[in-house]
Amino acid sequence: MIFGQFTGSAADITSNIYYTGTGWRIQYKRLLKTADILAQDIDFSSLNDQPFGIGVFYNYADRQHAVVNGLTLHFQQ
Repeated sequence: MIFGQFTGSAADITSNIYYTGTGWRIQYKRLLKTADILAQDIDFSSLNDQPFGIGVFYNYADRQHAVVNGLTLHFQQ
């Protein structure tokens, strides 16, 4: 496999994943509005609640991935 750095709006996201002792926490950080004009990007600058889902997997683990749908992203204002 060949891996490279993300570019464009895919590179605008940073994350922090840590174990709390009872479960995992994932934090993502990105711009509210990116320069990406494609239809698959979203503009968060309105700070309105946004529906979303998340999928997490580990390629080399002997475990299944986790998918959570029906979440709502709330912005602290």
